[in-house]
Amino acid sequence: MAGCVIIPMRNRICSALGMACVVFIYFATSSCGSNSGTGIAHKPVDTTHKTELAKPTGKKWKMLETNIFDRPATLFKRHLTGNVKSVTRLVYRLPNKKGAESLLLFSKSYDVFNKEGYLVEASNFKADGSPDAKFIGVYDSTGDEKEFTLFKANGMIEYKTISIRDVMGRKIEELDYDSSGTMADKSIYKYDKRGNVAEYGVYTAEGDLYTKYVYSYDEKGNRTEGLNYDENGELVDHIISKFDSKGNEIEKYKYNSHDSLLNIYTTKYDSLGNVSEFCTYLSDSSLELKQMFKYDKKGNITENNWYEPDGTFYEKESYYIEYEYDKEGNATKETKYMMRDGIQTVVEVVETTIVYY
Repeated sequence: MAGCVIIPMRNRICSALGMACVVFIYFATSSCGSNSGTGIAHKPVDTTHKTELAKPTGKKWKMLETNIFDRPATLFKRHLTGNVKSVTRLVYRLPNKKGAESLLLFSKSYDVFNKEGYLVEASNFKADGSPDAKFIGVYDSTGDEKEFTLFKANGMIEYKTISIRDVMGRKIEELDYDSSGTMADKSIYKYDKRGNVAEYGVYTAEGDLYTKYVYSYDEKGNRTEGLNYDENGELVDHIISKFDSKGNEIEKYKYNSHDSLLNIYTTKYDSLGNVSEFCTYLSDSSLELKQMFKYDKKGNITENNWYEPDGTFYEKESYYIEYEYDKEGNATKETKYMMRDGIQTVVEVVETTIVYY
């Protein structure tokens, strides 16, 4: 395999999702803190150690806005309440050019959930209404995902994953197939005595290692350390995490293969467990980035304020959001405001239509 760079199929898709969803380093959230179905969870989610997302960055593919890699996707994970059958989401955005005043339709998405609350279909459409991508999930009687298929805009299969589980229902293998039906790569999961993922490896179809992650946990099940190895089995980097008494990650230290500190990440939470502050520090402990968040009573992000190392407010990335809800408590409209040249401007509106069983 010398001289050949192999990028697993799932890696490419994950990286594309990350591009659309990551708002700040190591935490993924929707650009508007949505709980309307297709956005990422309203609380910033730590993806540094998530086995579905913590993979090498590959080719950037266009993908669904839905965070389908927090699988299996459910109403609970999308923070939807009630017997939701489908969610249609229209996203309008202000063009990123000087003098733009009118919002234009940017995208449309349509999600379908079964009566058990699992996402069985997710479709994305371009502004002109033409198909962009489609996902279909198949589950067994216990709710475990069996198959995950991504379709191209023309309806042809782009990628498929088949999950294999042990007698305890734990995922032990994922087999990834490309558009021709040929196995592209496979992932193998190993567990410790407490049922935590202790090792996760991605291999080529021939069985050669592509990358591997090894995890350690404390007595409460918090993942305290993650080691990343390359295709030669050599350490690439590792992360050490610290948690508070509630199980919230409060500090994260990232080291390179030579055990030199690269970055420090700190997180603070409000009384409801929402992330209220996130900071990134350089290896010399100097502040690189600071974000502060505010939420409404339903836990949706209403303000995301960025600050420079000297404490200066950085308006280009700061925003706040207003929500409208239906009688079930699900967001039906989100209006996002940002500061442009010192003027508060509406830059995005998301209109959501929810159909219930």
